Order: sequence, then structure tokens, then C-alpha cells
Amino acid sequence: MPVNMGVNFADPKSDLIPGELAIARNSIYYQESDILAKINGRALFGTMLAGSTITGLAWAKFRNGSSYLIGAAGYGYYTSPSGGSGTWTLQSTLTEPAGRMDAVYSDQTDKSYVVDGVNLMRVMSS
Repeated sequence: MPVNMGVNFADPKSDLIPGELAIARNSIYYQESDILAKINGRALFGTMLAGSTITGLAWAKFRNGSSYLIGAAGYGYYTSPSGGSGTWTLQSTLTEPAGRMDAVYSDQTDKSYVVDGVNLMRVMSS
């Protein structure tokens, strides 16, 4: 059965076309690819900011092959190399504690745009 048409949350399950999924857990469609791939797990996250709640976590992959996790906690955005483990590094200091963070990748610019609903948008690149 092909699964190359992406995930469709909007339509009722009975209206999905062949190849569409209603849900896809622990999997991802890589940029410019219609192949469904398993997401490798991460065994160790380490501490982003001691005593702070993580308010967002996103994954960014760039054309040059580099990829990392972006996280929000307290007054900062942090990054960590993708893989089984890694340490978090402060990338951007915020004026207000981060709200619910999300990141969107633009293939046109090869950058990730990070927003949290409170602070100004940040742009991250490889």
C-alpha cells in the first residue's frame, strides 16, 4: 500500500485518497521526498535550562545535511545536534519567557523560522 501522499488531518477518514494517512506516529516525510521514514529515537536529552519548563521542541534539517533540535525554555531558544544524545546550547536570548514555541522550515530560503507567540520571530540557519 503506498503512503506517499502525506498526512491529511482535515478530511474524514472515509474521504482519504489512496496514499494519504489519517495519522503518522514516529514517522516523517523528509523535505522534497514522498517516502515515509521512521524517526530515530533519542535516548538522552540532557538539561536545556535547569528548573524551566520546555515550552517547545522542533526539528530542523537543512540542505547541507545538518540537522538539529530547537527547544524553548525560560528566556531562550536552545539547539542540540540531532542524534542519540547531545548537549543544548543557547542560541538566542529572549525578551520575555518563551510561549508555546514552533519552528517552520522554508525550502526557498533554507532557514527555520522560530515563533512562540510572545517574542519576535527568530531565524535559524545551518
